[in-house]
Amino acid sequence: MPMNKALTSSKYQHWCTPDWLWHRVTDFFGEGGILLDPCSNRWTSVKAARHLKAGGLSEPWGRNVYMNPPYKGIGPWMLKAAREGVANGPVIALVPARTDTKWWHGTVPDRALSVCFVKGRIVFERPRRHGPTWTAGFPSALILWDGSPLLPSDYRRKQRHRFKDFFRDIGWVV
Repeated sequence: MPMNKALTSSKYQHWCTPDWLWHRVTDFFGEGGILLDPCSNRWTSVKAARHLKAGGLSEPWGRNVYMNPPYKGIGPWMLKAAREGVANGPVIALVPARTDTKWWHGTVPDRALSVCFVKGRIVFERPRRHGPTWTAGFPSALILWDGSPLLPSDYRRKQRHRFKDFFRDIGWVV
């Protein structure tokens, strides 16, 4: 099957999270669900209490944050997610699994609580809900940042296990 050029182009930035995935993230967060989508666009289907379509890097986020950031210029988003997750509570990001990049090494190995490397390729929703969905031309990962190293190790261990339980069927969780 030929790959859509939008999937490999840095010009296209509207990767709409599939419903099944944001529902799963909502369930992980529990009561209250997703409180903030800081990288929202006008086509999003993510049900969050608050959406930021601009200013997501400059505003405080809080907890129970889900982001599917713009993949072009992703570094500042990843740094913000790591900082907010460590300071305020759970942040989950859906990102390309680009483990060879500076942004990955600067925000995931020493800061993330857990990572799910998604099996297969994510099928993203198409904006405006018309036409075919688009299958990513790259592997994806869900990353969880949650709490500072000052939190009890028992809390961090329980959150890692919860994350693994919620996402193990969609990929390898470390």
